[in-house]
Amino acid sequence: MAEPNPKFPITDPAQLLLLDAEEMREGYYDGRKGEPEPRINGNRSVSYIHGWWNGATDGGHKEIPGWMRILVHRVATECDFFSTRH
Repeated sequence: MAEPNPKFPITDPAQLLLLDAEEMREGYYDGRKGEPEPRINGNRSVSYIHGWWNGATDGGHKEIPGWMRILVHRVATECDFFSTRH
């Protein structure tokens, strides 16, 4: 079960559900533009920082870190995106 307040970096797929989509989106766009890396203990949320890293890697500003590879692997192997449950 995911912690109620996830810590960065996110490696548990269940923690993704706890992140704020709007803050992730803002971080993603900033990271993709090449804005400076936010500090983990600064004024930015875990949601923003997670989004920033995704944007920075998509934008070619950062290499994909190990924690992100772990998360992607876990999402691909543990999450059932094609479930017929409604």
